[in-house]
Amino acid sequence: MNVLLERMLEEKFQNLYLGKLKWGFECDNGWFQLLYALSKKLSHSVEVLQVKEKFGTLRFYISGGTEDDQAAVSKAENMSLHICELCGMDGEINNYKVLCEHCRLEGEQ
Repeated sequence: MNVLLERMLEEKFQNLYLGKLKWGFECDNGWFQLLYALSKKLSHSVEVLQVKEKFGTLRFYISGGTEDDQAAVSKAENMSLHICELCGMDGEINNYKVLCEHCRLEGEQ
């Protein structure tokens, strides 16, 4: 994810991210809105350990939190299967990356 979007998440959700993600957000910009929406739902008892793409879907590792927090994370991870990681439009898994038709075709050129 580009630095500007990472900083926006860190500033808005300081309790979750500021100074806590050793490797930053290890995914592309298309999942920004998904991460923003998830971050709004998480309780203050959550410690975010890592945020990344793995095998084409979002992986959002946390420690602590409630059952509702775990459910929100699982839902976001499942939703990432249908959101283009590059642009945020509707997409589908294609060679371990979720892409929309436009981004898939751009990548083939």
